[in-house]
Amino acid sequence: MAKTIEQSVNKQQTQNTESTFDVGLVGYYSGGNYGTHITNYCLYEVLKNMGYSVLMINVPKDGIYPPLFPHLFKVNPYIPSDCSKFCKKSDMVQFNKYTNKFLVASDQLFRPWLYTKIGGYPTLEWVNDSKIKAGYAISFGLDYFEGDEELRAYMGYFLKKFDYLSVRENSGLDILKRDFGIENAEYAIDPVFLMDEKHYDKLIDNATVPLPKNKYVLTYLLDYNDEKLKIAQEFANVLNMEHTYIKNPLGLFAKKQLVYFLEDWLNHYKNAEFVVTDSFHGLCMALIFRKQFVFFMNEGRGNARFDTMIDNFGIGSRVIHSADEINEKIAEKFDYDAFDEKLNAYKESAFNYLRKVMTSEKIKNMSDYDFIQKLVSTKNNNIVQKQAVQVNTDALFEQNFKRFIQLYKRRNFFRFKYYAYRIFANLVGGKAKAELLNKKEKYKNLLKIIGEM
Repeated sequence: MAKTIEQSVNKQQTQNTESTFDVGLVGYYSGGNYGTHITNYCLYEVLKNMGYSVLMINVPKDGIYPPLFPHLFKVNPYIPSDCSKFCKKSDMVQFNKYTNKFLVASDQLFRPWLYTKIGGYPTLEWVNDSKIKAGYAISFGLDYFEGDEELRAYMGYFLKKFDYLSVRENSGLDILKRDFGIENAEYAIDPVFLMDEKHYDKLIDNATVPLPKNKYVLTYLLDYNDEKLKIAQEFANVLNMEHTYIKNPLGLFAKKQLVYFLEDWLNHYKNAEFVVTDSFHGLCMALIFRKQFVFFMNEGRGNARFDTMIDNFGIGSRVIHSADEINEKIAEKFDYDAFDEKLNAYKESAFNYLRKVMTSEKIKNMSDYDFIQKLVSTKNNNIVQKQAVQVNTDALFEQNFKRFIQLYKRRNFFRFKYYAYRIFANLVGGKAKAELLNKKEKYKNLLKIIGEM
């Protein structure tokens, strides 16, 4: 097995040791909610436990949604040397040096609104055609392709270059056939169902938020509204239990309002008596920890994944529409014996798919596209060769967090400067006004960084 990527121990080191990984795992592993974090980590952990070395490749840093450290984890679970350097999409061609296989991770990376905001990198146009290209449980989010004709053609050109494709939703198979002319794809369950329970327990060991003292109903909502929370509270009332509500974590970390890190989220799932959620991965966690549960369909985020779970696992009776159904849902217990039988079959199929991808030894020649891409990138070769690909994500977190704290402590000074320059700029004209406006913008941007404007 391959081991580590080129690395420098410190800035003064000039000699790097180059080697390769068994697979580059392409995924937005630092996205904005618990589901994005856990699904990517599970696939990483599964591949590692299968005996393979894995290079994590995050979104390009010049996209609208830039890469971050995995900030929802209280303790970073990734081996730092397994996490690639953040780079622009145009520089991602460098990763071809470090592995012969690329596997696109699960979640809605192929939903057009997200695909375009992360620079279109999931279709692997930056990967040489001579490499093995695969996708595990990829998702279009909906039961139809919502992009325009130009985007469909663009994505289709590169998707046809994949050697293996599996989708998370049944409707994804239809989309690949109907919209992209791809007929050899497979269905695969979300990676969260593949990770061994001991690895969940290892994450939970880092939880610090105290659990309720009494039995409780856990509610996790990505899209809050009063009616959902009212129904959840009524479940707790009828069951005579405490009620714990965990919010969508998106944006809470930047505002320093995040209470439940991912480890705390898992711990509260594991110890809950009953779960109410509108989240796909929230539903998955209820099933993994074998809880009695109900869930709201979530059309805005995509019902296709819920529809697939209903069709493949027979959980349609757990959909909640109104408070009138509460007593009925409590009385009807979910049958985990039947669920386990179906899950085990899908897990076997999923591991067979991963083994097929990881043991593939296809011999693929350089294509015309590879040759053109090489010509285009030649002018940047000297720059690319000087870049170290490995980055210590723990150090990156420490550096960014310390910088954030330093800026936050000076927020009142920045606010004073911003308003002072804004006022002075209105009192003068010409070159002096332009200089004052530039200074005003500087402090405005600093205030935006720390969430104070």
